Amino acid sequence: MATVAPTSCASGGGIEGCSRASRFAVHVIKGRWFSVCASFLVMIGPGSTYLFGIYSQEIKSALGYDQTTLNLLGFFKDMGTNIGVPAGLVAEVTPTWFVLLLGSALNLWGYLMIWLAVTARIARPKVWHMCVYNFVGSNSQNFANTGALVTCVKNFPESRGIMIGLLKGFVGLGGAIMTQFYFAIYGDDSKALILMVGWFPAALCVIFVYTIRTMKVVRQPNEVKMFYQFLYVSIVLALFLMVMTIVQKQIVFPRAAYAGSVTVVCVLLFLPFVIAIREELTFWNLERQHDNSPTEVARCARPRRIVWEEMIDMDGPLDFESEDPLLSSSTPKKKRRKVIGLDDLLTDYYKEKSRLVERESKRAKASKCYNSDEDDDVSKETAFFETIDECQQQMKEISSEDEISYWGMQVFGNQKTPQPVTFPELRSCEILNSFMNNELNSSVELCAEKGEAFLEGLIVNGWLSKLVFMCGHVEKSIAMWTFNLMLYSSKEELRTSACDFWCSILSKTEVDLPFAKIDWFPSYSDLKRALEIYGFLPNFSSNRELLNTDSDTGGPPQNIRAWMKFMAICCQVRSKHSIFSTSEAEELIEVVICLFLDRQLQGLSMLFYECMLSVISFFTEKEWHYSCEKVAKSLACRVPQDLNCLRIVECISGVNTRSKCLRSAVAFQILVNCFDNKVTDAEEILKFLISINVKDRSCDLFKMYIYLVLTENWLYSNPLLEDKPVINEMWSLYLRNCSCQITNTDLRTYASKVRNKASYLLQGTVKG
Repeated sequence: MATVAPTSCASGGGIEGCSRASRFAVHVIKGRWFSVCASFLVMIGPGSTYLFGIYSQEIKSALGYDQTTLNLLGFFKDMGTNIGVPAGLVAEVTPTWFVLLLGSALNLWGYLMIWLAVTARIARPKVWHMCVYNFVGSNSQNFANTGALVTCVKNFPESRGIMIGLLKGFVGLGGAIMTQFYFAIYGDDSKALILMVGWFPAALCVIFVYTIRTMKVVRQPNEVKMFYQFLYVSIVLALFLMVMTIVQKQIVFPRAAYAGSVTVVCVLLFLPFVIAIREELTFWNLERQHDNSPTEVARCARPRRIVWEEMIDMDGPLDFESEDPLLSSSTPKKKRRKVIGLDDLLTDYYKEKSRLVERESKRAKASKCYNSDEDDDVSKETAFFETIDECQQQMKEISSEDEISYWGMQVFGNQKTPQPVTFPELRSCEILNSFMNNELNSSVELCAEKGEAFLEGLIVNGWLSKLVFMCGHVEKSIAMWTFNLMLYSSKEELRTSACDFWCSILSKTEVDLPFAKIDWFPSYSDLKRALEIYGFLPNFSSNRELLNTDSDTGGPPQNIRAWMKFMAICCQVRSKHSIFSTSEAEELIEVVICLFLDRQLQGLSMLFYECMLSVISFFTEKEWHYSCEKVAKSLACRVPQDLNCLRIVECISGVNTRSKCLRSAVAFQILVNCFDNKVTDAEEILKFLISINVKDRSCDLFKMYIYLVLTENWLYSNPLLEDKPVINEMWSLYLRNCSCQITNTDLRTYASKVRNKASYLLQGTVKG
């Protein structure tokens, strides 16, 4: 039968041809097949959640996040992806177009805010702000998912399984499709990928918002055939994307090549529309023939309609309704009675007789084997228990191998009792004498014996610093007394007030008051003596056993907070009061970093971080280059080569240039010590790591995990990776070895950690 296409205006049909073409276009757009094809494109948007690994490094570097914060953002992204209840509730009470528009608005807002933050177009947001942006952006994909998938299932109830599979397949291909568009439009700009993840899925939803809607179900006999054609197109698209991804990893593509690959992708994406239009055209022509020529319909269209009515009962139940026993009719169908003859009776008789003979023979065999079975039960039971014992022994061996080690060192040992220090000069200090000689002293009756208690009250209430600024002079007795209170007092109120006193007179927080002259400054030896009294263990690497925690003199001292604050303020005021030398400041950096290893001091991590930044800023640019390398070598020699060395590196988490330089130097020196100083060059270290066979069962994967994290911090905090492409290639090869050669079934200790870490880092090293 010849098909008649809709007449166009250019073919001479005039106004009538244009009207037919427009009616056919409206018929196609409002049809179920066009809605399915539009849903395929909309489902590409939810696949953008798989691209987080590509642009996460941009978030980490631009906002100065560490790996823990980045993992937190990834958690909120995954949580938003998996919580689809809000989208389902909205879809229950609103039409499909509203669900799609709401999802596109949330998607655009969430990822646009992330892009503005990464590109520094807005003020740096807080971490919880970024968590909200990630949650909203990823959760918006559920709205597109719900709107498209639920609508298509309602429109094709008989083929709902095939429909769900096809739509979910396009979700899986969405990440690869968007990657091709990203390279073609923006090139190698990971920050622009965040913007594309925001506008691309939103644009698809807005374009097809009115074509995806619930329609009246009209069954078609070739429905499954259409879905198979869509499946073939999706398979070709998946194979093309796989080949392009592999080729682009091996060959550097120019922008024109990416444009060519995107063109092929677009052709394959719009090929289902061609299939849908062809199907709609067939039935459109049949309807025209029926309207124009009843005789032709009787000859051509009637047989096809008769076939449809024979194949499908339009008034009968759906396939899934007939499968449900509760929905099936309880009225039995009338069957034609079978006429039973003599041959049938004889056949049934001999069948029943043969069954009886077989049953008797089985009973006889069972009675003979009964006694032998009793003897075999004991041996089988023994073998069973032996097998259980072997399994338990293997489980014990596996559990002993998988003992997880933790970081943590005993930095402080048993504290010493500080020698009592008296300050007889305090009774004759200028401030105290001025109060005793005042006329109001007759009512207070202040004397020299009560002078120290009186001064304690002044320092607690904050009046001592104000009086010092008014006098413009800090006497030696006052300075030594307050310094002793700050470092050795057992009263929290006194040591905190004394620390605030020193911070105020050194930094001069009062703007309208002049600097006070200080007669006495503490030296580095005074601070070091205080650490010795606190029980600080300089060679803590040989003191890994924890001391008795029940002892009153063990553990971290109470005065360490005041000690840290005073040390930090002394480093900050180097231009006014130079208290430490360069070598002493280097020792202070080591002390502060070592304090991060004590688990009992985790609550003071933020204070330690601020103090570390203060000490790092103490050096001049000329001093820092030499001191940074010296501190890194000293720390590498002191810290053990286990998880504690990773803790040392990760605690140097600043985003400024000096913090990155120190973190890279410390990681490099620890790596050199791990290899016993046999390799000292960057390429030699990476060659050694690449040469390690991780598939070998004797390979220590715990050490491999240490090497992996140290190399990550060494390279990512050092411009060496950008200056030398060879280093980048060798680093990528090492990551591929760790991620591909260790299988999912590898039960060795730290196998999963090494594989997952390497796979995550490998995503960040992917270039265009």
